[in-house]
Amino acid sequence: MAEKTMQDVYRKIEREKVLINGARAMRQSTDNAAVQQRLDNQIRESQRNLSYLEEKYRELQNRVMMQNTQGMDNMQVSESGYSNYGGQQMMPPNKPFAQEPGIQPKSRPNFSKLDLIKYDTPHLGPRIQLMLSQLEFKLSVEKQYKEGIEKMAKLYQIEGDRRSRQDAESKRIESNQKIQLLKQALKRYEDLHVDMDFGADEADVSMLPIFVGLSPVACKFV
Repeated sequence: MAEKTMQDVYRKIEREKVLINGARAMRQSTDNAAVQQRLDNQIRESQRNLSYLEEKYRELQNRVMMQNTQGMDNMQVSESGYSNYGGQQMMPPNKPFAQEPGIQPKSRPNFSKLDLIKYDTPHLGPRIQLMLSQLEFKLSVEKQYKEGIEKMAKLYQIEGDRRSRQDAESKRIESNQKIQLLKQALKRYEDLHVDMDFGADEADVSMLPIFVGLSPVACKFV
């Protein structure tokens, strides 16, 4: 699962690099100050996204290395045995809450919703999750609004109310444009989102004791 997520993040990183290079090429080919400023903003945003994705990629690499190391350690201990219980080998459970020497636990970031909606917020990960939630909600509401407008337009058509029908049609077109913009924004944040909540089952298993060769009956008394 971690390897698959790493591949996905790697593709996201390469896409941001393409966007940056494309924006830089466009900037060099135009003398329009307004266009240059817009491209500069796009480059800064993509560079920030790139830094965020590269950081997540490094975190995933560390996770994979730790999982591989832990798996090898478990295999070595299982082969050598830890103690003998009735002629059977067993080993104690891992210590998921033990703190490794020299490693300090990360403090939970302190930020408000207002901090997340700022354009230059340093909390890009939580901002992405917040924007995904808000955009999904707005998109759902706008779709319902559009459906209501379409029903009203059909009703006006049946009644022969041309003026009201034209007004409803205008609102339907406007709503459809909003939906397209919301979909584009949602797609952009989905492309940046990195799901780090994986391996829960693996973590639960690692917290359990490993019994080598014990029968189900013997396990009840351990």
